Amino acid sequence: MRKKVFLALSVVFCLVLTVSGFLLWRGGLSLSPIDSKTEAGQSLGAQSSAKDRLPADIPLYPAALVTSLNETLESIQVVWETGDTADRLEKFYRNEMAKNGWQRSGTLVFYKDKGRQVEIKIISETAGRTYFSLDLSQPKP
Repeated sequence: MRKKVFLALSVVFCLVLTVSGFLLWRGGLSLSPIDSKTEAGQSLGAQSSAKDRLPADIPLYPAALVTSLNETLESIQVVWETGDTADRLEKFYRNEMAKNGWQRSGTLVFYKDKGRQVEIKIISETAGRTYFSLDLSQPKP
């Protein structure tokens, strides 16, 4: 009986380690503190951090997870991962940015008042995953 319990607990432990390792590898689990500093500024990995850091007139893609967020005095860069296609992503940002008053210049570069600029770039589209970045440049406060 003890051997069966030990074996069952060992299997569960191995599964937990395997899933945790996979999440770390995919970037879905972070062991670093949320406010860890990098040379470029703050590196934050939470979806709520992106929402808190970006102005309200910049829409967040609803079906995406934040993989990184870097902030300096003049810019914020957020990198996301989604299961949607690049075409669907581009259509969303064209429509939503226009609704919020942003003017498009180029493929997915949007400008607005007071010198702010937003650039949305498709980084890669492989194996059913699309990685994209949103870069906000703004004047120094």
